Amino acid sequence: MLDKRNFYINGKWTAPIKSNDFQVINPSNEEPCAIVSLGGVADVNSAVKAAKEAFSSWSQTSKDEKISLIQKLYEIYKSRWSEMAESISLEMGAPIDWASTAQTSSGASQLRLTIPFDTKAPRPTSMPGDRLSKEYPDDGSLSKLPSLVFFNLYIGILFPTSF
Repeated sequence: MLDKRNFYINGKWTAPIKSNDFQVINPSNEEPCAIVSLGGVADVNSAVKAAKEAFSSWSQTSKDEKISLIQKLYEIYKSRWSEMAESISLEMGAPIDWASTAQTSSGASQLRLTIPFDTKAPRPTSMPGDRLSKEYPDDGSLSKLPSLVFFNLYIGILFPTSF
């Protein structure tokens, strides 16, 4: 059984301020598969404080550096595709092939679309289960960056030392 009771706050894993364990059930077999901690107000405040403090330096980061970091994250995501699919399958109770082709590829597509098209970086043309067309107009901004929030949980849990 997975033990995921700590939170990733301010660049490190931290125990919850007040323990509130929750058993996660695999919906495909109705057996426990993980223990997570449900954060409280103090945990949320700690995370928000860290995010606000990080924003001042992140907001001064150049567009090229942000693009580079997103590209690196995308490459890490692709290199750990199987782990991501297994995690999604376990959490959702979904068949592994569907978790890989539909769910994991959705995360990769979100990352790929966050990378502006005006960079010189090679762009993938397809990947397993890719439902997105190869051409999307982009103004070169990082306006799609908020889409990363949806995948932060998986990335933080599975890849905490990748950067």
